[in-house]
Amino acid sequence: LLVRGKYKEARDKARMALEYDLHSPIIRSNIAYVSYYTHDFKQAADEARAALRIFPYFQRANTYLAYALEQLGHYDEAIVNFAEGGDKSAAAYRDTPGGKWEEFLKSKEKLQRNPPDGEKIQYYDLAETAARLGKAEEALIHLRQAIDQRSNRVVFIGTNPRFKKLCGERFLELVREVKVPAKICGE
Repeated sequence: LLVRGKYKEARDKARMALEYDLHSPIIRSNIAYVSYYTHDFKQAADEARAALRIFPYFQRANTYLAYALEQLGHYDEAIVNFAEGGDKSAAAYRDTPGGKWEEFLKSKEKLQRNPPDGEKIQYYDLAETAARLGKAEEALIHLRQAIDQRSNRVVFIGTNPRFKKLCGERFLELVREVKVPAKICGE
């Protein structure tokens, strides 16, 4: 539903699932996910925290909480939650708060460019990191590579808030190629 631009319906369906199980960390984290991609970052953070109250070691909920906190500008807390969510590059920065966001992103970029043996470079992830570092041209190149790589995550190109600063004709061409709405660009 998110991919097809049916944002309200996606949110309503996720909320409806709560009627069946109020104490499911999976449902709560799914609502956090939907809230993130519909740009309700406070709701995303609240739902991820609710999932973590139920199951404190739920990596996916930590990751979604980190996504939301990043968009809300709470970078130090986001790094901690990225680490709790299993992000290897965040582990080195989790206990050193205060202005480490850019260093964290550069470390993340380095790991993404040099994946462990047997793993391939994930260009969508590199595009996100480049966009977060303000490297628009590089982000667009990596998005093109992600489409060519057939990354399953490119369907979120038009709703991913990390790409908002990329809005322009070249970005919109990529979004149109994937055939999804460009919500972040006002389409």
